Amino acid sequence: MSESKSTNAADKHDSGRDQVADANSDETQVVPVGGPTPTHDWVDVARVNGPSDPACVAGWWAETMSAEHWFDPKQPATPSQAALVLCGINPQHFPYAEQHRAEEAAETSLDALTIRDMASGKIVRRTTVSDAYREMRLVFAGVQQTDPTASRTMAQWLEIAKTRGLVNHPWVEAWAEAVAQIARSTSDHMSQNNDRDLASSRSDASQPVGLAIGRNSRESIAAHVKERSSELYRADKSLTKEKISQAIATELKAKGYSGERSQYLTATTIVRLMPAGLTGGRAKNGKKSPGK
Repeated sequence: MSESKSTNAADKHDSGRDQVADANSDETQVVPVGGPTPTHDWVDVARVNGPSDPACVAGWWAETMSAEHWFDPKQPATPSQAALVLCGINPQHFPYAEQHRAEEAAETSLDALTIRDMASGKIVRRTTVSDAYREMRLVFAGVQQTDPTASRTMAQWLEIAKTRGLVNHPWVEAWAEAVAQIARSTSDHMSQNNDRDLASSRSDASQPVGLAIGRNSRESIAAHVKERSSELYRADKSLTKEKISQAIATELKAKGYSGERSQYLTATTIVRLMPAGLTGGRAKNGKKSPGK
């Protein structure tokens, strides 16, 4: 998970609300993903339960980053918007005619971002918001060029970023985890489908249907690989089978999902479980046709 230098949410609640109110004074009210969630009183919750309470965390990021708007599964995002939001810059804080100011803010920010190894917790990469934004914007633009008419959601752009090893701002995981905790404790406010939508925007998403922590049957693993590989390819059609299989292998190991023999599947094994012809044939995947 990425992390950065951050400020206590409870200490900044008043200024955060002012910023959002100013930025969205002419906007229609954002509808929360999947229906109402108990985050509207997050400031009061913070004062009583502390800033680490899920309602406080979810409410803070919902206001300061318009999280529910950007991660609405029906809301498409441009490559530029996605890069800004995933690097912690909210375009909605800037008038439509002055979106260049949002880009300037991202390009000049020297706030630190890091990636930690999920298994060991050690920092494996350090960068700044500025460098992370430039890299992400370039990659996203290249992905869009492969299919210019494609419309992608923020969750899909996040999936592409994770697959490519890009660094994103930790607010994304913090907000998604908080909302997931709220959903688990107030199931009458959110359906299971909405839980799954929110989990898909996280790098450490909830347990997939059919898989369990520990040993899993070959049939369950195969069904998951088929579904997951198709999801990854739909999100980024420039991916090869090798890159997709590596991403799935990393996910399975990080979440503790092993095969029948209690061993984690290798990328080579996962390739064999993927749908035939998923990424367009041998040439695209770096293989020569027979007889050549």
